[in-house]
Order: sequence, then structure tokens, then C-alpha cells
Amino acid sequence: MKPFNFSVWLCLWASTISAAPSVIPPEEDISFNDTLSSALPKRSLQKRATWVDCDSGPFSRLLEQSIRDAYPIIENMVSHLDLLIDMFKDDDSGDLRSDKTTREQRTFDEHNALNSYAMIISRPYYGPGNSKNKDGLKRIKFTREIAKAMLPQYQNHIDNSQNEKLDNEGRPDVSIRCDQAEFLSETDHLGRTYTQATGKKNPSLIDGATVYWLWQYSSVKLGFDGTWVPRLAVCALNNQAGQTRFGGVPAHPTISAHMFGQFSKIMDGETITFCPNHFDSWLDIEADRTQSRLHYRNLHVPIGETPTDEQLELARRLANDDTKIIKWLSNFLVSTFIHEGGHSAAFAGSKDQALVDLSCGTDHPSTDPGCMADIAKGVHALKEGEPQGHTDAQAFSVFAMGMLALNDVSASQFS
Repeated sequence: MKPFNFSVWLCLWASTISAAPSVIPPEEDISFNDTLSSALPKRSLQKRATWVDCDSGPFSRLLEQSIRDAYPIIENMVSHLDLLIDMFKDDDSGDLRSDKTTREQRTFDEHNALNSYAMIISRPYYGPGNSKNKDGLKRIKFTREIAKAMLPQYQNHIDNSQNEKLDNEGRPDVSIRCDQAEFLSETDHLGRTYTQATGKKNPSLIDGATVYWLWQYSSVKLGFDGTWVPRLAVCALNNQAGQTRFGGVPAHPTISAHMFGQFSKIMDGETITFCPNHFDSWLDIEADRTQSRLHYRNLHVPIGETPTDEQLELARRLANDDTKIIKWLSNFLVSTFIHEGGHSAAFAGSKDQALVDLSCGTDHPSTDPGCMADIAKGVHALKEGEPQGHTDAQAFSVFAMGMLALNDVSASQFS
């Protein structure tokens, strides 16, 4: 029986699924299938209001569940990257071991990890003795370093630990919000606009970009001192085009989340905000896929194991659906959480490791699967002639989701 490689799915990219009727997720916790349930941290996030400050009813519960789900997803990603790195010689040449050079010599999981990394993130191997192999292996290790850095942060906060920064290691604090009006304002704590407070124009032009200056409070409670921060855009409140907020700042309906870095030491670290005009869509997707069982929690198969009959049936249904798999993976809230966490020094481990949003030109971001593939091939977003897919937050998130949700499903079942 020939195993089903995740990279086979990559020919299925394009449109998103249609939204199901809005259904509130159940109050009780949802867990992965039994193969991963033991890896899931059990405690609630509700007591950590200083970290997750999102009081938005059903969406808050889905966000809590998604943060819990992120841990085993990234843990599984690390396991696949470990498999992948172990296929290479230990001399840092980037050459594959002599017993791993052909498809027949690799296990299914090894080949799946190698092929998927090449098609989603970046080609790591160019053939025996090729000088590009060394940098290819470095890119894999860079991806693994970020994934490993995320795990203790997830565990720390999910376990409701009192040690919010772990041992800090130079990482800022991070808070997760659902309402930018709680910490951003057109005026400062004294009621002054940016121009009134500084005598400078607002907006201003920085490196060719129009930047809007907003006051960001240094506490979740309005009225405390803060600092002026530059913003290109903010969350929209609905799906209408042409919105502005906070005195003229563009509010783009297509943006589902923002990660704001620590602009000043007097700020409370970094802030990840999920945009309210996308809440219903995430809830609909979760409800629809939970009901249909076409959910990443039901499709995971551990490394070295084979899928159940139910998983084969679910995979067959997914393959026959007109849904395209990359978009299917990307539409889950947990995928957005992992993506935004990749931008965060608190999650990625440092500012130097924080991921970016690459593109293939104006209005062609890597969230488009065709662009993601071209970046992985080294067609777009090169830096000094070298491919940069390993620095892209969307590719990181899609690889993580793909390694969990579609690992080891038999291709022979699709005939």
C-alpha cells in the first residue's frame, strides 16, 4: 500500500470553502483524536487575563481551544523536522547520508517531511556534493529553532504558570487581544492628538510608507501612561471597503489579525490582535468542520503509524471536495495564531528569528498558494540570490498544519 504524501495535496490549491451557518462551539473542551490527547495541556486560559485579554463569548472559547491545539501541532512539526535533519550527514555539509539518498531508502515520514518542506518552505537539497546543500540544511535548522522556541511559551501560558516570561531569555511579554480600542487611541492620556502633543504631522511618511501615529496605553485599563506608536493599518469592524478608524487610520477588512511589536520599553511588550470582523467566519469554519469531522484533529496520524478506516474515509471526502487543501489548512483559527506567533519575538525566540510576510510583488502575498510555491522554488522574494521561504510566517504555519493533519494517509484509497 503506497502511503499518501502531504505534498501530493499541493496540486489542489486555490479557493476557500464556503461558510456554514453560524453555530456556537460547545462549551466543553475539544481534543485531538486519542493519539495526541495526552500531549494536550489541560488547564484553562481564563485566569490569565493579563496574557489573553479577550472577552468575546464564543470566539474567546475558540481562541482558548486554538492555543491549546497549537502546542501538539508545533510539537509534531518539531518531530518531523528532527526526522528530516537526521537524514543529513552530521558534518554540516548539507549532504544526505548515503543510506537516505533515494526515495526507496527513506521511510514514508522522512520522505514526506523532505518533500513537503521543499514544496512549502524552501528546497533544502540539490544533489550529492552541491554547495547549496549547506545553506539548505541551515534553513531547516532555522525553522526547527523557531518551532522549538514556541513550545515553552505555549506550555507556560496554557499551564497558567506564574512565571510569565519563563526565564525571559530576552523575550518580551506578549498579550493577545480581540479589541484594539482597548489599548489604541487617537489621543493620549491627556486628550491630545499626536500633532498637539509633539508638534509633528500625522500621518507621516517613513521609508516611502504612510504611517499613522496612535497612542498605545501601557496597561489594559485606559487612563495609564503609554507611548505614541506607528501603525500602517488597524482591524476593521465590518467587511465594508474603505473603512478608517482612530482618526483616519485605514482599516482593511481582509486583514484577520495584527502583531504589534514592542516599539518602546515602556510598552507592555508585544500585542497580537484578532480582528472582530473575522470572528463569525472562524466560528462557522470550526462548527462546520467539527460537525463534518473534516477537521485537523481527526486527520492526524502519528509518525510511523497507519491511518484508521475513519481517517481514510475522511481523507477521501476531503480529496473529493472542491475545497483546496492549502486554503483549507489556512482557514482554521489555530493556523492564524501560529502565523501571527511567528511574527512575535516572544514566540519565535528573538527579534532576529521573528518571521515576516513575504510576497511575489504588489498585491500578491504568500498567503496565495501559488506565490508560496514560487517563494519555495526561489523564484520570488530572494535575498542576495538566496531563497527566503524559511523566513515566511505563512509557509511556517502551513507546513505545521500539513504535517499534523494529513500525514500518512494511503493514496491507494483514492482510486
